[in-house]
Amino acid sequence: MNAENVGKHSVPVHHLFNIRGSILGKNPVTVMNVEKHSGTDHLLLKIRKGKTGKKKKQYECNECGKAFSVSSSLIQHQRIHTGEKSYECNECGKAFNQKSTLIAHQRLHTGEKPYECQECGIACTQKASLIVHQRTHNGEKPYECSKCGKSISIRSILIKHERIHNGEKSYECNTCGKAFSQHTGIIYHEKIHKRDKPYKCECGKSFSQNIGFIQHHKSYTREKPYICNACGKTFSKILVLTKHEGLHNGECL
Repeated sequence: MNAENVGKHSVPVHHLFNIRGSILGKNPVTVMNVEKHSGTDHLLLKIRKGKTGKKKKQYECNECGKAFSVSSSLIQHQRIHTGEKSYECNECGKAFNQKSTLIAHQRLHTGEKPYECQECGIACTQKASLIVHQRTHNGEKPYECSKCGKSISIRSILIKHERIHNGEKSYECNTCGKAFSQHTGIIYHEKIHKRDKPYKCECGKSFSQNIGFIQHHKSYTREKPYICNACGKTFSKILVLTKHEGLHNGECL
């Protein structure tokens, strides 16, 4: 860029140079006034305020220490700690602590999916969901396990993975007390308790699968060639018969 052919006009530039040619910045900016500074070898640039630097984060959360550049962002953030949910869905009544979360939720009712993957065309209701999906194409795995170094594409999966290392089992069965490290584990386990048992034996015992019923029923129909001479009871094994006969003989077994 030359001082002789640039007047006092607003012109968009993508690279900002001094006269010697060194790059001053790569972000798009608008030059409001360009004039040659007398007695120097550089351009005096007056640049309209834009995204040339990060704002100072002066608003800090007293609960967790997280800082924000604007007070409205801090107020929204603090609702996470207070549990305040001011934004309610008119369709189902579910409430949220942020308006953006409500808007994303309402797309479940309207079916709107504004974020589309350029690779495969799949559409998402939230931008964050699209970003996570795109990692299936680009192979990006930004989350790393501090214990084993395994790289994972989704943060929630990393949290579940780390429970394997620390032995944490947060999900407990209300019926038997057995605990699991992942929610999917307890879901499958609880089906054992809730499962229908349509196969019923005459003795009152029930089974969820036919194979269990058959195996149980064999204990009744199994051949019992060993007969007690005292009472006529039959047994499938001679050892069991011997123990039984001891009851008649008054033996201490």
